[in-house]
Formats: sequence, structure tokens, C-alpha cells
Amino acid sequence: MESSDLTPSVWRTCRVLANRNRLCLLRQVILHGPLAVAEAAQQAGVSEITATLGLRALQSRGLLTSLRDSRWVRYAATPDQLVSHAAAFLALTTQAIQNETDQAEMRHAFTAFTHPRRIRVVQTLASAPASNANLADRSGISLPALRRHLAKLVRRDLVTRDFQHRWSLTIPASPLRRDLLLLILGARTASAHTFEGVSGSQPARSSANTAPQSPKAVIAHRTPHRPTMRRIVASPL
Repeated sequence: MESSDLTPSVWRTCRVLANRNRLCLLRQVILHGPLAVAEAAQQAGVSEITATLGLRALQSRGLLTSLRDSRWVRYAATPDQLVSHAAAFLALTTQAIQNETDQAEMRHAFTAFTHPRRIRVVQTLASAPASNANLADRSGISLPALRRHLAKLVRRDLVTRDFQHRWSLTIPASPLRRDLLLLILGARTASAHTFEGVSGSQPARSSANTAPQSPKAVIAHRTPHRPTMRRIVASPL
């Protein structure tokens, strides 16, 4: 599937998942389902109205399917094959839940990709590192908007800027963020070994004369020097 087809599926699903109540409902269905609305509401500690709306939102993104049980409707953590990439999203979310990933960290990861422009930034940087002006030109995003989206991606350890002021992708420390990044870059079945042997951002390249690099080639190792990351956020882009 082309990235243009993937983008709407990603940011809309991430928006549904970047919510405390919906994540809690999904956790209960994954761990204890199939569940009726009243059961899910009780276990998640929310009202039945909130549970009804949350479960329907999750179902609309293909993360749950409904089953008729007499006069009850039960929700199961079974992906809808008709919804693009629902199975991949459900798999990585289930893995995070089984690994007891903190819910705040899960929301933090999903909010990285709740806007189509941030997905466009990541996909653009997957072909080659870029300066502010070059990235704005290649992505079609204005510089003021680009600054805002880059700041959010920096806070989630997904991009970094080198001493030549070129932006590149990084390897997130969070397994969930790493899986989301792989999903967006089209490597849904890849694992952590995809990043083996990557030592840093690539040398400056001429976009006019050089063929795009593969996503693996341009992802830089996240530097442990945290103050550098904070300066990137604080300084003008």
C-alpha cells in the first residue's frame, strides 16, 4: 500500500487510541473479552454511555468486532479485515498491554501521529535527512507549522537535528513508538533487528542528484545526551 493510502488510517486510528477511556476499554476487552458494554464499563471504571461511545469508536477503526449473544452485544479484540491496518494496530497495542506498558506512555506514543502532517514529516525524512527549508519544500508544509510538528516529534524521540542543522529520524527508546514508526514506514512485520548496524544520520546529500535512501539507512541512533534534545526543542528552528 502506498503511503498516501496509509496516512488516513494511521492518524485517525491514533486519535482514537490517544484517549485514556478508550485505551482502558480496549485493555479490558483484550485481557478479558469478549465483553458486553456493561461489563466493559464496570471493569474500566467508566459510565455505560462512555463505554458505548468508546467501544463504537474502537470498532469503527477495526480494532474490535461485535458479537451477538442472545439480547446482548459483546465486543471482541478481533481486527476487522476491511479496515486498513487494523490488524497491525491491534497487534502492537496488544503487545504493549501484555508488556504492561504504562497507559500514559501509550497515549504519549499515539499522540505523535494524530496529525497527517506529522506522518508526512516522518515519511519525508525516511528518504533523506533535511534542513528546515528543504523539509518544508519536500513535505509541502509551511515553516511555522513545520516547527510545531517537529517540536512534538522531538519530544517523543522520533526525530533529531545534527550539527549541520539537518533533521533525521531516530530510534525511539519506547518499543511501542518504535513499532508505530515501523508501521508508518511500511515495515509492519519488522522487529528491532531492522535497526541493527545503523550508527547515525547520513552525510549531507543533494536531493537533486541523489536517489532517496531506504528508511533503514536514514534512521539515526537516538543519542543518550538528553540536554542536546532539550536544546533542539527550546531553540528557534
